[in-house]
Amino acid sequence: MIKRNSSYFPGAVALVAAAILIAGGTAIASNTGFKANVPIVLNPAGAETLVGDNWLSIPYHNPYITIGGFCTQVGLASTGGATVAKATVASLDPVTGVITTVTCGSATASPSPALCAPGAPLPLPAGCLVAPRGYLVRQPAAAGGPASLIIVGSHNPNQDIRVFNGTVSAGVCTPVQPAQKGDNWVSIPYHTTAVTFADLCNSAGLSSTGGATVAKARVLVLDPVTGVNSFANCGSATAPTLNLFLGRAVQIREPNTGDGFCPTPVKTFVPAHF
Repeated sequence: MIKRNSSYFPGAVALVAAAILIAGGTAIASNTGFKANVPIVLNPAGAETLVGDNWLSIPYHNPYITIGGFCTQVGLASTGGATVAKATVASLDPVTGVITTVTCGSATASPSPALCAPGAPLPLPAGCLVAPRGYLVRQPAAAGGPASLIIVGSHNPNQDIRVFNGTVSAGVCTPVQPAQKGDNWVSIPYHTTAVTFADLCNSAGLSSTGGATVAKARVLVLDPVTGVNSFANCGSATAPTLNLFLGRAVQIREPNTGDGFCPTPVKTFVPAHF
């Protein structure tokens, strides 16, 4: 029997045999897949804040294929007339810094599944759901949307995570990127062995050593309840004190390693898991 001490994770996250508690919800894992009850925070009306910004991890093998399929199967608001506030699902391209937002129920959300299949010609349509990318889900409170999502799928142990560091003029990288270039939002496996930011840094081989003048990788998690980011540089004293949340995607920023061309990943790793 494998047991993960729940004190490692805020929100009573524990693993006992094949059961996982996820930030107040429940997941059941087996050799064939996961069924996770992942809490979300509704996006309030009014002034724009980060409250209700739910960056979610999606299992690497999943039945959704498209954002439209995801919206429908997990119960996000996607039907009704023009006055109904529908949910949105967004992803960020770390090379360009461009975030693409798709509205549930729109034509964009449901391209032909064949256009999203493995091996389909690039670029994929905006409505494709692609692992291991993390996705930003906003469910307007006015829509009376769900307080949690049942997310299902299984892991792909051969799927690697590629970390890019963006572009600036003439395609040349710099250690610190403007805007959101180099912000890699990635899904963490639902049976990850990483508990803290430091665990993720170490298992992924992110830049974490050298003196004070050496640029190190940064890991960030957004709390959708408060809208506050928690972040730490790899190798810092803070990294072992901050916890990951199962079901919640993380942002990784890796400094330039000197290749000079951002479309080439600066780090590639297979995330550790049980």
